Amino acid sequence: MKRLSVLMTLLASVAVMLIISLCGCGKPKGLTVKELRIATGSRSGTYFPVGETIARALKEHFSDVHVQVLETDGSVQNMQLLQEGKANLALVQSDIANYAVQGKNMFIRQKILGVSGIAPLFPEVIQIITRRADAIKDLKSLKGKKVAVGTQESGTYYNAQQILAQSGMWDEVNRVNLSPWEAMSSLERRSVDAFFFTTALPNPAISELSSRHEIAPIALPSGMIFNLTNTYPYYFKSQIPPGSYIGATEGVPTLEIHALLVSHQSISEDDLQLITRTLLGATNLDKLKKMHPQLAGLTRDSIRRPMSIPLAEGARKALAE
Repeated sequence: MKRLSVLMTLLASVAVMLIISLCGCGKPKGLTVKELRIATGSRSGTYFPVGETIARALKEHFSDVHVQVLETDGSVQNMQLLQEGKANLALVQSDIANYAVQGKNMFIRQKILGVSGIAPLFPEVIQIITRRADAIKDLKSLKGKKVAVGTQESGTYYNAQQILAQSGMWDEVNRVNLSPWEAMSSLERRSVDAFFFTTALPNPAISELSSRHEIAPIALPSGMIFNLTNTYPYYFKSQIPPGSYIGATEGVPTLEIHALLVSHQSISEDDLQLITRTLLGATNLDKLKKMHPQLAGLTRDSIRRPMSIPLAEGARKALAE
């Protein structure tokens, strides 16, 4: 009788522990951080709506956390906002992120500290656009031409500089510092012969331009693509696919960088692991992909691609699950 009593007591204890364990598993773990500020870009661009998508996904899981999407001037300002503590998450071009943590180019006077990567989200492709009627077939054909290379200290500017320098054309073209929208207008007016623009595909503004004028993107030679991808940690081989723009019937070899989701060290490792799992974990990735067209290409492999800045430890743990 005594043995039966002991056995019943043990079984009851096991049952209680099992119930507690099951209840604990069913209860969602919360974040210790109670405010997330996501630095993005302009409302008319890609980063802002993608940031809104990320915010919406986080709000669904963490109703007690205030998630704010910040409209900004883009990647350079976003890195500065992280440094200043005015944002703790951001969307940043991979080359800009690399310059920031290395203290190079536009960050030569202010190296950005305490920032690490979560994952690459989507590619941004370097596009060199000309008028088809001008029959500019390659980079060498730009000699003596007026080329818009982006605004001074922009990501597009440094992409143009690296590509033109690699081809020996940096000092052979008449460089003009224009924003992409100014450059497109100038191409229409024939006041420039070509422009560089690093942006996601297809870019709506270039699509609109192609509906009014026949355009022709310039292909990058395979040797240059090989050299640049082996020189810089943020470049990857890419292509402007056929049909991306009106009249574009063939693929155009080029380079791409990636739009990264990055974080500041003010977010704890545990919180960052939970944020990454919530957005990009095996059970949530498919849902996020369906929330915005620009995220449709996300895969378990793509979010693990090498980044141009160190991977955050919390993100590493989540992506390894």
